[in-house]
Amino acid sequence: MKKSKKIISIIMAVVMMTLSVIVVSKTLFNNTPGNGNEEDKNIQGREQGVNPVDDKIIQSIDGKEELGRYVKEYVKNNALAFEKEINSLEEAYVEKTDSKSDSTGIATGTDTDYYKNNEQTNGVTEGDITITDGKYIYIYSDNKKNIRIIEADNDKLNEVGIIDILDNLEENTYTYNGKIYVYGDKLVCLMNTERMNSPYINGYENFIVNDCAYFDNCRDTIIVLYDISERDKPVFINKITVDNEYVQSRMVGNHLYVMTQKSFYDVLYGYMEEYGDNEENKEKIEDISYEELAGKVITKINGKEVSTDNIYCPDNEQSGEPSTCTVIALDINNDLNVTDNCTIIGSIDDVYVSEQFIYLFNRVSKNDDESRTSTYKELTDVIKFKYGDGNVEPYAKGNIDGTVNNQFSADEYDGYLRVVTTEYEYNMIYEPSDIEEFQDKYRNNVYVLDDKLNVYGRIEGLAEDERIYSARFMKDKGYFVTFRNTDPLFVVDFSKPDNPKILSELKVTGFSSYLHMWNDNLLLGIGMEANESGITSGVKLSMFDISDLNNTKEIAKYVEEDTEAYEALNNYKEILVDENKNLIGLEMSKDNNNRIEESTSTESNSTSYNSDKSSNYEKFIGYSQYYVLYRYDNNSFTELLKYDYNKFNNLKFTEFDYEKMYCDYRGLYIGNYLYIITMDKGVQAINLSDLSYGDNLIFN
Repeated sequence: MKKSKKIISIIMAVVMMTLSVIVVSKTLFNNTPGNGNEEDKNIQGREQGVNPVDDKIIQSIDGKEELGRYVKEYVKNNALAFEKEINSLEEAYVEKTDSKSDSTGIATGTDTDYYKNNEQTNGVTEGDITITDGKYIYIYSDNKKNIRIIEADNDKLNEVGIIDILDNLEENTYTYNGKIYVYGDKLVCLMNTERMNSPYINGYENFIVNDCAYFDNCRDTIIVLYDISERDKPVFINKITVDNEYVQSRMVGNHLYVMTQKSFYDVLYGYMEEYGDNEENKEKIEDISYEELAGKVITKINGKEVSTDNIYCPDNEQSGEPSTCTVIALDINNDLNVTDNCTIIGSIDDVYVSEQFIYLFNRVSKNDDESRTSTYKELTDVIKFKYGDGNVEPYAKGNIDGTVNNQFSADEYDGYLRVVTTEYEYNMIYEPSDIEEFQDKYRNNVYVLDDKLNVYGRIEGLAEDERIYSARFMKDKGYFVTFRNTDPLFVVDFSKPDNPKILSELKVTGFSSYLHMWNDNLLLGIGMEANESGITSGVKLSMFDISDLNNTKEIAKYVEEDTEAYEALNNYKEILVDENKNLIGLEMSKDNNNRIEESTSTESNSTSYNSDKSSNYEKFIGYSQYYVLYRYDNNSFTELLKYDYNKFNNLKFTEFDYEKMYCDYRGLYIGNYLYIITMDKGVQAINLSDLSYGDNLIFN
């Protein structure tokens, strides 16, 4: 059994480079009157001719039989064919960090004065685990399986309501990767769930196989709607279940758009004892009906299969990990009624959403096998969907060299999509059975794609042997950072989309993992300082003067020595940035290996956490965690405060207890008060006028 698992895992890694077709399935829930109960409505496809896709780019496939035939051919020709090679190949590893995007991250021009969370596109809301509506703070916890509702009245804090998210889920359900939205008096919670749906028999040797994924876990996306018109009495309204994993989501107005996916490898489970390219396995696959295979990859919403009336197959010769990916549109004002859905058989690696379009990025690989050398080159397929008012329609398909770092690597402006990619190419030089040499190289590219995702302009081959760490766009200009030993900040002019140009390249030490437009002339970078050898030494804040695009300068730098900010630098939602409030906040951790004794602060400034309160937790945990708040003035950064939950509450530990010691911080503001949230533990109110401390709410 262990051997089988190993083979399966290797197949899954290698097969990512072999899929030859991406299929797009377009479906629609029937919402016409007179169909009876909402749960009994059939899932139908769109009428012919509604879809704007060019037939030359994306061709239609007819129903379950053709889909099943495609699945069967894929399994026979690709999934089983690598058994002879998988033991001799080593999987290459590439480290990967998770519109008119002139958003500063804070919505401006409104009468309300509260933090709107860090978002990429104005008007397109992204789910998070901590949000505020200007009066209440909502906190989702994966660990505690609840949503807390906190009333925040200046320096006073009061927990008025709590939602147990397990109350409306099946027994033995595990939840993770949850996000929440608040729309008026409605709260939406999205999460991944796993159910132990096939109990083991006699250990690992024999187990019941069903429609769920390997290891017997049934992975679903659960979307739950609550009425919070009375914050102290939240009321469950409705629940939507999708038999895919939750990937990302966006809210525009009263409509929620949810991206999910399910591994295509489910079609193999239970059909063969050992995976491999042999006649016995091929016969087993051949005996499976097209209907059954199609049913394995078709998404189910509330237990009902989405329709295959409209299935589209992009003309694509590359490969990608096959998955059933479904974009679902729901109406929050109509009890989560599913207004539309669209399914892709492919893989979602990253998602960028502009004001009118959803872009799905799928990492793929091309293998040029010549004699003793196999060259693997990574590319990206881009699928574009038009969305709005609860509708989702396939629109175009394209592909580019290299892969995107995250959603900020893409931006739409004036009808063009600008994308920066890192191209990773690796060569395997081998005898028939043994690898002799492994070679790899990086380079970076800039692309401009037109409305139909054709390459309209390009710059290729930038910063060889480096990779992109961050990117940001502002109108017709773009900025991106690459790194190996130093941090080149590239400035790109997109004023002529067919001929983008590099205006300047500023080299400084360290790198920025996150870029944020501070204003029209200043660009904020948050990352790590590093020496000339590329060895990092602490969290770094940089301010770049971009007023002269041909001569950008780093005009301010602040380094917090011996610190890290792993969570913040890998999840931009954890960073608070507001130029109008002049606030920059994030969580940091500090290595205390050289400070075994209890830490004693010499600071007496009231802006620091109560220095007279000390604890001995550093002895056990090996590092300290705290939330740091900065401001930027006169070409310099100033630390306003450090908040350490354990020290502030004078907690002492006589033994190692990770759950009690570990702290995960978020920050937001309402009016003139900052609220530092220590996940699962409490909320601290701080007056931004004098940095005095208000209520310290401790969770039960």
